[in-house]
Amino acid sequence: MPSRDDHGPTAEMPRVPARHPSPPMYTPRLRLRSRASADSYLDGAWWPRSGELAAELPDLLAVLAVRLGPVWRVVYDPTCWSSAPAATVVDGATVRLDAYRFERWNTLYVFGRDAGMIVLQVIPADTDEPTAHAALMAAAESVAEGPGEARPSVDHPAMSTASATLAHDRQPFGTPTRTPRLLLRGTDSHAEQFDGAWWPRTANLTAELHDLISALTPRLGKTARISFDWNTTSRHQRGIDHGDGVDLHVPDVGQQPDAMHLVGVDGVHLILLVIAADTPADVADAQLLHAVGRTRHQLPLSD
Repeated sequence: MPSRDDHGPTAEMPRVPARHPSPPMYTPRLRLRSRASADSYLDGAWWPRSGELAAELPDLLAVLAVRLGPVWRVVYDPTCWSSAPAATVVDGATVRLDAYRFERWNTLYVFGRDAGMIVLQVIPADTDEPTAHAALMAAAESVAEGPGEARPSVDHPAMSTASATLAHDRQPFGTPTRTPRLLLRGTDSHAEQFDGAWWPRTANLTAELHDLISALTPRLGKTARISFDWNTTSRHQRGIDHGDGVDLHVPDVGQQPDAMHLVGVDGVHLILLVIAADTPADVADAQLLHAVGRTRHQLPLSD
């Protein structure tokens, strides 16, 4: 997972508006699947005009910002581009560029600052027009692949040793990027079903996991294992991030849906209710309170 030093806005990365403000200089040759086909292997295809990644990205990111918001990171296949810098600046915001060797050739991951992600198949710039056009149109088809398909994984041994295992990707994690929407029972309270509840901000739970673990450290200690029914977005994100020492598992036998089991290295065990990110605020607030054995106090009606 991204470290707290490089995920989202930092002291080195100036905060930016909610969208990239500048329109593209040239409309990128891009086709995206509809949002309804989110379980597809790829989200679309892109046919750049050259092999210079840093030169091509501003126009692409200006268009993807409509769906992702500002972008903070791009992961690309180094075998398919000329050399690129470690970072580039788009509309005054720093975008980190990471070269990973993907199992599926010429795959491009684009990460939004709000934990969204788009995966593109890049058509080489020198592809002839009929072939490239056919590939772009095929990418726009909203037919998802089989349920067993996964996003391409990263060949971690091919990464530089300096970035393969970074100390700041390990616990204890740094200050949370955003305070998680988390409510816990008191330490002296007997948990009948849940020890607390977590209301993540997006469906990409993995991208928010370090913030959650940081908030739970005083109660749980160092986290060793988390069991949950991870969605496809979370599994895909996990597949391309650095190892962080946290073992993610499928649900335990008898584990309830929407329940997350967290186990510390010292055996401390917490069970959280995970509330869907798109739950209306008033409903989520009631579920947070109910999970810890509390109910909303009704205010007296005014005269």
